[in-house]
Amino acid sequence: MFIDPDGREPIKPLVGTTAMFRTLLDNSPRKVGAFTGSQASNYLKSLGNTEFSLKQMRPLPTETGYFNQKEGRYIYTEKGGWIDIAHFMFYAGKAYQYKLDGKENPIGEAVKDGYKQKRCLISMQLNTQRTATRIYQVKFGAEFAVKHFDPNSKQTFGEQLENYLNNVLKATDPKNAPNYDKLPTTESDKPSRTNTTTTPVYTKENK
Repeated sequence: MFIDPDGREPIKPLVGTTAMFRTLLDNSPRKVGAFTGSQASNYLKSLGNTEFSLKQMRPLPTETGYFNQKEGRYIYTEKGGWIDIAHFMFYAGKAYQYKLDGKENPIGEAVKDGYKQKRCLISMQLNTQRTATRIYQVKFGAEFAVKHFDPNSKQTFGEQLENYLNNVLKATDPKNAPNYDKLPTTESDKPSRTNTTTTPVYTKENK
């Protein structure tokens, strides 16, 4: 298994709610969900960090791997479909760094990174149509970081993230997803559906 922000297809054992994921953040080793102010800002920025892995011969995230096998990794939203939160948070970090660097279009830069990752993994023969196909998750993560996260807010990082998922993407019970009953119980290299656009699928408008 690749510890990689690749936007995988959800599996039932790892689906959950925003409340579950916020609890995961709050109870993480560094209690990152409770961060506020500059501490929250620095954490968000760090989510896009990578380190080169000699074992896999490519850069891997240094922060988001913690969430890979945790219940609550996959959250269902009415507006955004399934969100792989590890994928979402990695690109939130990338976009936030672009914003701090003064890039004119930090969201667009993050989305371009998502497409670059897909092409890179294909060239390394690590892509099986599933990997890096959830580009819309890149966009949502970037939008949270650039347009919704406020380092001056009194709310914690976990509260701000939960508010975005609940109020903007309309997170709901995973069982409300149109494909919930068809979700696999283990990861597979053969996805039930691929999507390389920034338009989400399995939503009310795009089932």
